[in-house]
Amino acid sequence: MNEKPLFQENQKFTQWWVWAIIIGANLLGGYSLLNEFENNKLSLLFLSLYFLFFGIFILFFYFLKLETIITKDYISIRFFPFHWKERKYFFSEISQMEVIKYSPIFDYGGWGVRYGRNGKAFNVAGNMGLELHFLNRKNLLIGTQKPEELKKVLETILK
Repeated sequence: MNEKPLFQENQKFTQWWVWAIIIGANLLGGYSLLNEFENNKLSLLFLSLYFLFFGIFILFFYFLKLETIITKDYISIRFFPFHWKERKYFFSEISQMEVIKYSPIFDYGGWGVRYGRNGKAFNVAGNMGLELHFLNRKNLLIGTQKPEELKKVLETILK
């Protein structure tokens, strides 16, 4: 079932402010712990574990990736490393789909794998997404950085 994609998008957390918060908070914590270590109030093992965890945390965010593929039969997403395999949503399961503007903070509580009053969301950046309404009355939002290209593909599929 390897069909040629009509639409394909790969997104990562590339916003400078996200990285500033992640790195800044961890460096501030590390600096504080380093001071405690120098005052003999903290073991070398604990300090080493902190910086090991910090490194793993940075790598985790670096490798986070949202992949979206649309073919003539289905929409596929994979939010690595949360999904090891792609998740396919066949058009036969979808009652309605549209590209919308939304508020990541107010509608879903931020970015990532989120749950909000409008259902589940997979988003990485921005405030545009493909909202899917399923026949089972559940909703799913897939964030996009290519809303115009996505709208054109949906128009083609819906004809």
